[in-house]
Amino acid sequence: MKDVLEAILLNYRQIEEILSVLSAGRLQMRHEKSGVPIYRPAAELSGAQFEIAFGAQFENAKCCGLLWKAMANTKAIHTAQTYCQRVKSKAQYKHYLRSPYSLIHHYYKDLGTLGKAQQFVRNFPKLKRVPLFQLDHIFRLIKDDGYCWKEVERFKEVLLLTPLQYKLRVQLLQTLSLSQPSLYYVPWMTLLMDSTVKFSREDPKSIFKSDPIEHLIASSTDLNLPESTLQAARDLSNSDDTVTLKQVFLYLLKHYLAHRFSEDTEVVGSFLHSTLATYLWKPLYHYPVLCDLFIDSLELNFSEVQKQPQLFYLDPTNTKEILEKFPSIGGTPTREVAKAVPKVLQIPASHLVAWLRLLQKHKVHPFTCTYHTVALFKTSWFSEVGERLQTLKQLQEWEFIMVSEKMFELLRSQEQIKNVLNSVESGRIITSLSVAMTHAQHTNRHLCRSATPEVVSYAATALGLPPEEIREVLEEEIFTPYGLVNFKTVLWLLLDYGFTREQVLAGALVLNMEAAVVEQVLKDLHTRPEVQPFAEWMENPFILHLVAYCVRKDFPHMGIHIKNKNS
Repeated sequence: MKDVLEAILLNYRQIEEILSVLSAGRLQMRHEKSGVPIYRPAAELSGAQFEIAFGAQFENAKCCGLLWKAMANTKAIHTAQTYCQRVKSKAQYKHYLRSPYSLIHHYYKDLGTLGKAQQFVRNFPKLKRVPLFQLDHIFRLIKDDGYCWKEVERFKEVLLLTPLQYKLRVQLLQTLSLSQPSLYYVPWMTLLMDSTVKFSREDPKSIFKSDPIEHLIASSTDLNLPESTLQAARDLSNSDDTVTLKQVFLYLLKHYLAHRFSEDTEVVGSFLHSTLATYLWKPLYHYPVLCDLFIDSLELNFSEVQKQPQLFYLDPTNTKEILEKFPSIGGTPTREVAKAVPKVLQIPASHLVAWLRLLQKHKVHPFTCTYHTVALFKTSWFSEVGERLQTLKQLQEWEFIMVSEKMFELLRSQEQIKNVLNSVESGRIITSLSVAMTHAQHTNRHLCRSATPEVVSYAATALGLPPEEIREVLEEEIFTPYGLVNFKTVLWLLLDYGFTREQVLAGALVLNMEAAVVEQVLKDLHTRPEVQPFAEWMENPFILHLVAYCVRKDFPHMGIHIKNKNS
């Protein structure tokens, strides 16, 4: 019955007729535990069962409307309406998330026509690089804070901030006595903090209605700084007319970080003054929670924080949720991912969960987090990437793609995927994923270079050894003259025959040879006269050198590729 439904689904006008038949009859379901087929009247379906039975067919909003109308005269009306409302709301939500200008038009309908929103985006192209889910969140925050479209249009740089950056900067402005700050100071926080304390206190043009230093010190209560440090901050603010708000802020912050990390204050101070100030603009009372995250959850020391100042952008709540749900990402402990690519943990947990589940569904594991990983995870291209993964999984080179750092770059570009598919369909030997992605023609230069990163990663995964150890051997011996698939075939021929990984690495030259030839030699290896003088020959660590000798002897006409050491 389900097959019949799928077959005629494209004709929406027949849905009502189909459902009238289904509602009068019974639907075949499966028992949740045993999996045994059972039959249930359509009118008795629960919401979950209804979604299982029809969910895949009725994701389309138009189809859901027809379904709702068709079910209006059946006993299952409540179930149908509940499901359709959920799908319709989801479709409506996606509708305004389709572009930056549709988001603007959704939140600021007083702007007028959609064309004005499009004009704004054309005049501010940076907005196109902001992930839509992030832009949606920042618009919601700005609208909730009461800022009108004219302010947003005038100080449009605020839209480039992350929601967390926006919230923390507004909170910092509020701790400095600005209860309703102008939107201008949110993106241009550094300009405000670079103003002198004297100007902030005394100048009639100052935006501060009271002493910002006293407000700043009052907001540091949660830091539990000694009174002597607080007094020193006051003295600093009064010591010179050129002292800025930033200097007093960093003075308090360096003493707190030095205490939490048991580090010298001069070392911390030097780091804070040299790092990009935009990482640091958040209220002082936020730092205890952030340090708890660094020290207790991520187990970082101060030198690791120094190497990755972007860690200051992390949202403690979001990061802890990710750590709880995913102790590892792509086979690497999440703590190590945070140290190497902290931007991964800046992605909202719910969004990251959706991406990781998609990769898990397609059995993409392990994988390496890179810049392209973060860039892909910031998008909402779930269906497109799912289709691309399904296409790539059909290739014999898929196992190399999956372990390559190029995988996420490939998934982001339909053009590069077409290049790879064209290379495969044309019968060309793929010796390098990078070459296939760029559609470059193979040349001798390409064939004679050392093993590519995807070959090293695949061999490391197959042999269960660190990539560094594999790279040292393969870059000296291997250049895959017969392609990636041939390399994989020969590697597993040797392992399945019983050779150890140490023997494979010691005789890595065999991996350059054609798989069919190696297989033929291995079939009668134990009976060959060349092998007989060697007692316990299978235990010999250099036995594969003998295999290579046999290949050369049996197939002298075949060009055995020897790497040119001088190339």
